[in-house]
Amino acid sequence: TPIIVNSEADFNNLFDSDGYLTGVTDGSTIKINADISKNDKSYIINKAINLTSDNNNTIDLNTSMGYNLPNSQLHYTSFNFVAGAAGSNITNIHFHNTEIYVNNTNSIVFDGVSVTVTDNSVGTEVGIMSIRDDSTNITVKNSYFNTNNNGGYSTLVLAGTSYSTIDNNTIIGSGTVGNLLYLTTYNVANIAEDDIELNSYNNITNNTITGPSTASGICYGIALTGHDNLIANNIVNMAGQGITTQWAYTDPATPEIGNNSERYKGNNYTNNTINGGALFKATNNSTIENNTFTGTVTSGANSTLTNNTITKKVTAQTGSSLYNNTIFNGVLINGQNVRLIDNNISKTVNTTYDNIYIEYNHICGKIKVPTTTTNVTVQNNIYCKDTITGNPTIFVNNTHCTGSCTANTCGCSHDTPNSMGNLKGAGQIIEITSDNIYDYFEFDDEEFYMPRSIQNRNAGNTFIFDQSAFDEMKQADYVTLSCPNATFTAKDNPTFNTILFITDTPNYIGNFTVKYNKNKDHYYAGVIYLNGGMTKKDTPCVIENITVTVDYDFDLPDETIRMIVIQCDKDPTHIAYDEDGNPYLLEYVIRNSNINMNIPSDDINWEGSAKPIIIPIELVSTVQGNTGNDTGKNCIIENNNITLNESEYYGNYSTIWSIFNCKNNTKILNNNMYMSGEKYLYAIETAASNTTISGNNIVVNGTHYTAGVYITGLNMQNNTVENNNITLYSGYGHAGTNGKEEDSGYAVVIEDRGYGGATYDENKGTAVYNNKILNNNITSYGNNPYSIEHFGGKNTTIAGNNITAHGYNPTGIALTGVNVTIENNTIKSYAITNVTGGTVDYFPAVSTGVLLQWSKNTTLNNNVIEVENGTGVTANKYTELYIINNNITTTDDYAVALYNVKDSSVTENTLIARTLVGDAAVLDNNGTGNVIQLNLPAEPVKEYSIQIDTTEFTVGQTATISASIYYGDDVAADINKGKVTFKVNGKTLKDSNGKVIYAKVTNGQATIEN
Repeated sequence: TPIIVNSEADFNNLFDSDGYLTGVTDGSTIKINADISKNDKSYIINKAINLTSDNNNTIDLNTSMGYNLPNSQLHYTSFNFVAGAAGSNITNIHFHNTEIYVNNTNSIVFDGVSVTVTDNSVGTEVGIMSIRDDSTNITVKNSYFNTNNNGGYSTLVLAGTSYSTIDNNTIIGSGTVGNLLYLTTYNVANIAEDDIELNSYNNITNNTITGPSTASGICYGIALTGHDNLIANNIVNMAGQGITTQWAYTDPATPEIGNNSERYKGNNYTNNTINGGALFKATNNSTIENNTFTGTVTSGANSTLTNNTITKKVTAQTGSSLYNNTIFNGVLINGQNVRLIDNNISKTVNTTYDNIYIEYNHICGKIKVPTTTTNVTVQNNIYCKDTITGNPTIFVNNTHCTGSCTANTCGCSHDTPNSMGNLKGAGQIIEITSDNIYDYFEFDDEEFYMPRSIQNRNAGNTFIFDQSAFDEMKQADYVTLSCPNATFTAKDNPTFNTILFITDTPNYIGNFTVKYNKNKDHYYAGVIYLNGGMTKKDTPCVIENITVTVDYDFDLPDETIRMIVIQCDKDPTHIAYDEDGNPYLLEYVIRNSNINMNIPSDDINWEGSAKPIIIPIELVSTVQGNTGNDTGKNCIIENNNITLNESEYYGNYSTIWSIFNCKNNTKILNNNMYMSGEKYLYAIETAASNTTISGNNIVVNGTHYTAGVYITGLNMQNNTVENNNITLYSGYGHAGTNGKEEDSGYAVVIEDRGYGGATYDENKGTAVYNNKILNNNITSYGNNPYSIEHFGGKNTTIAGNNITAHGYNPTGIALTGVNVTIENNTIKSYAITNVTGGTVDYFPAVSTGVLLQWSKNTTLNNNVIEVENGTGVTANKYTELYIINNNITTTDDYAVALYNVKDSSVTENTLIARTLVGDAAVLDNNGTGNVIQLNLPAEPVKEYSIQIDTTEFTVGQTATISASIYYGDDVAADINKGKVTFKVNGKTLKDSNGKVIYAKVTNGQATIEN
């Protein structure tokens, strides 16, 4: 049921005195159906909520100044989204004169939001909407921003933000305003301003940005820092600086000297339009293509400009390549190693630098080359109106045309370029179309391929395909791209509709879309097959900026289909060696690509392939599948968006893996992975050694069984899972519900398949050791989630993780292992019940922070563990367990529960249970040789006291008088000795004979009857 806010009083009730949400749980919907105007404090969203309004109502906090970086954590009068708000959605809300602050959080969507500021200094030092301090996967789309006279502060700011999307927004600034869309490195918490990784892997697309019509030194349309950002399809209307870099920015990716080499830490600017004469300045190492610029252009060092229309002068920086641009006001070459190839240029081309290539251009003006330069090539150009001045090193086959012309109108012509240099290196650039494809490829009714003789003549060249070439190729079952050190790329993002077979000989393949075609049936792969190991080549093969689309809506295939395969062949008979006997070893890289698949799942045939029938991405070590002999270089999957949806399932145990790795030395880095479905979902399944899985954002959204990173097999060593954000949603069904097993979730698993259960020691299982799970943020939901499960293994380190588990019987860490260290973790377990549930897992379904069983020699040190409805640490049948210096708080009877544990210690912890604290909060059931001491808080000192229980008497009536001996607050029932006398008004009670009455103490009580 939504929480409806119909008044400011309702709004006030949402927050406590410190401004934090209160009485609101994750997943709640809050509707602001009244206009809110406040000016007294900030408000902090610390839950994953849906914030919306039925009528686009306004929140106005009247923000004015009040922010003093870096000493304040939150704004004065600001609306804040912090770490606990991860997963929130904000829609149809109008923020007026209000600072919006998104801090160190992830996965928040702002959709259809309005943000307006009028004559108010909102955004001091940080921006009106400030997304910052290691926030990731933030989306702002379909929204409206309008800033008027806010004192010169920026509107929409990303500061230390990555993997985020700014799409289809309208951003307007007028009067005295700052930057309209600003990726800044200034004032980012705990990060240096020149950190090269700040503000990277973001998409800024389809926005319309309108700024002042007169130039302003403090207002840029888009100000950029960082790398691997996509700036595409934006329209910027303003004077001054349209798209540029941060003020006083020293690009940390500056090359020492431009050399047209492989792109390093740059950005991509595509299909943007800048109106109003505003300038464009690129970051270094960037790709700039298909844009329309009405102001001056500065390329950025080592950048490539292709197919742009530019009204004013272009300054080409060191190492830049300009290919097929239309430029109306000349080119100033401002560095070495610059290439001008096949451009139409009005006015002068001027250089004072060495190593310049000016070829196949149409230049309506002078070409100026000083006599002091060296290695300047001017050939195959048409130059109109004026003459060459200076003395180029090579001046060959140029045509002087005296007709009247401009950059795009001329009756002259020259030969088609056939030696245009290389956008990324030396060699030729060759455009492949349907007209010339058979000059370079042959077709044998099954395969399109480049014959060896043509490969030898074209080694190191760049091949650029268009759609017509791909259309010609789709008649083949598969296409092989193989040519030593070549680049295979494309223009206008054409679609490839057959299987792509890539050997390890090229350097680069990229910039097109590949779609699955059921009619192309081949054992290699469904979409892309990468095969290497036989080539004398040490440089990597990079597959970049590929879009892979698979919509499998057919019956299950008879044989396994692997959609994307990296086959790293290490069969000794298949490897090439150098003259010293050292192997040439492959490195494949798949990066900056979008992989989207809708595929069915099926029951695994464990007696057959032991794999799902369809595998989205598979890395294979050898033809025999033996990872133990695999010593090759890294295979890297990085910076990709991988989305997998289980479209249908066949069987109660239908299973699907997103990435399946059997290749040692694999790195899976900084990917955004999302899976959804109903059955058994695994984001990453790996059975290899020396694997690094780091920096990924992994979300698995299922209704039954989900897994994030699952490391399983035999003899696996030196794997690291670190710095990932993993969120699991599994079902809440119990065992036997609707005839199925219980719902479970496993964020990170290490599983020794050689361990069959019972006691695990140094001699049991296989060589699974030296693995690490470090500094991950793990959140899991479901009936029985195990955030980390360690089922066998030795010398493992689990450290620095932030774990939150929700469910009926959630467990933070479940472990069986030898010589394991669990330290510096924060573990929070929120259980619906503390009653042990049913499970088919070898670990019981226990509500606890850490569960340990059947092993030895494990240390828990300096962890913070909080558990609702369960024990902080539960251990069963364990030896040499050392629990020290932890802070454990539970609502259950015991903070630590030991069952059949021996030769272990629980010391120097802070232990707080429901009623017990310190040493008393430890249950030691059937243990031997255990030491439990020095745990805090210490129990208060107890003293003995005697209290009269009967204090009221009636004249003329008999009465029973009793007193009790107390030890602390409890009756000392163990005292059965001694006598007690009673006095009334100072006189000792006596019987009718005048003798003193003595009451014997029995079970801590003394009584005189009647």
